[in-house]
Order: sequence, then structure tokens, then C-alpha cells
Amino acid sequence: MCVPDNSFSRYSIYQSEIGAYALGDALSDSDLFKLCLQYGDPSGSLRLFVSTAPNRPPTRNEPEYPVENGYYSNSRYYRSR
Repeated sequence: MCVPDNSFSRYSIYQSEIGAYALGDALSDSDLFKLCLQYGDPSGSLRLFVSTAPNRPPTRNEPEYPVENGYYSNSRYYRSR
């Protein structure tokens, strides 16, 4: 997801659906695991929203990564191989 290590604590994971932000409170690790077991499937029907707030996207769209870490930024993130 390209969230810098020093920013992990500011982000939370929420259950979501297309066209919506968070549906409920932030998920704990165990709640996330249970959701994945119960609703996860190969077609990606389980939707998750990762943000610093439940009602809006993160304030920074592109985290900063030094090129020497192997991350590059265009409209998508790619990791070098």
C-alpha cells in the first residue's frame, strides 16, 4: 500500500464498498482476519478502505519514497524487482 513505515500508526483499515468510505469503526487485526476468512474470495468482493480518517481519503495521495528503496510513483505504485 506504500505507506511509509513511520506513518503506519496514523492509518486505519475499514470495511467499505465501492463509492463509500468507511462502513463502521476501524478494524482490529483480529476483525480484519475474520472478515478476510468469511468474505474474502478470488474475485475481490471484500472492499477495504485505508485512511487516516473514516470519512475521507488520506490527506497525502502519494507518500514519499526515496528511489533507492525501489519504489517509483506514477499514477500507480510499482516495486522494482
